[in-house]
Amino acid sequence: MQKRVIKYTDYDGVPREENHFFNISKPELIRLELEFPAGLEATINSFIANEDKQQIMHFFERLIFTAFGIRTPTGQFIKTEEALIVFKNSKAYETLFMELLTDTQKAINFFEAVMPSE
Repeated sequence: MQKRVIKYTDYDGVPREENHFFNISKPELIRLELEFPAGLEATINSFIANEDKQQIMHFFERLIFTAFGIRTPTGQFIKTEEALIVFKNSKAYETLFMELLTDTQKAINFFEAVMPSE
């Protein structure tokens, strides 16, 4: 589980700072591994080696959307289409997306942090 504090300026020019949570469960990891037949790590390494920026972008977009969820006051982690739609259309998402696409180390750290710990 990764808790990320995302700082951005909203559509009204107001600086904001929000906590967002990302996690990929074991079943989600299996689905992703099957979606990318070479496996996640080999796939992203291939995209990087070939400098395939479009595929890198799609890969990280898929990773972010799969990992995004909301923490409840009782500690549960909930993923809903409605919450994802709100996040996808937010300046927080825009900020995270640009950060991961422009900073290789932050992208690697994000990838490692959202994966199951085992």
